[in-house]
Amino acid sequence: MPKEKQYYIDLPKMLKADSLDKLMFAYILGMQRALPGQSLTRCMDMFMEDFLLHEDNYPKDHGLQAYYRMLKFYRIYRKT
Repeated sequence: MPKEKQYYIDLPKMLKADSLDKLMFAYILGMQRALPGQSLTRCMDMFMEDFLLHEDNYPKDHGLQAYYRMLKFYRIYRKT
């Protein structure tokens, strides 16, 4: 059996993380539209609670960075 290449090993983890970031962005955007009074950090807490995530498998600061990065691209996309 051939040895698995090093760059293939983390590919599923990367794809899973990217999907989770996109899901988090859509969740928070929807929560803020539905409940405008909720803060971003409270929405992030609700996302982590609903999907049974904790700091070990999805750090909150990483999620917030991903949210702001995606929000920037979302705003650019909406302008065009």
